[in-house]
Amino acid sequence: MYIIYGDDEQLDRDTVTAALHARGFRIFALDTSKSDEMTKRFKSLCQEHGPADIFILDGHNILRDKQGNKLLDMTPLGMVTWLRQNGLNSNSKFILYSNDDELLHQIGTNRNLGFFATVSKTGANGGLLHLVQTVERAAQEQ
Repeated sequence: MYIIYGDDEQLDRDTVTAALHARGFRIFALDTSKSDEMTKRFKSLCQEHGPADIFILDGHNILRDKQGNKLLDMTPLGMVTWLRQNGLNSNSKFILYSNDDELLHQIGTNRNLGFFATVSKTGANGGLLHLVQTVERAAQEQ
């Protein structure tokens, strides 16, 4: 079993990856800010390890061009569609990890959108510990 964590913020990728790795998970980070690099890395991970069992993604993934200019704010639903078009199978569990309370509510209350869980990056019911617990629960249900 392995996990991919996609986020456009380096610090978040490093923190989540280190925390889940310390808990014994095989996790790989995906920089969602650079579309060309993201595509190459994602396809490489799928070829090398197969489809991810769990995919954690940020609520807003700002894609930038080579000069750093903003191209697009990729929504979680847009990201899921892109991931599936590029090799992620339908058995992968998605966890939304975001600061956007409205987005968390929208996705968390509509199970038809295909997310296993939503976790806030902050607050009493959120943060890294809650994310780790959610990943452990998702792994147990595999």
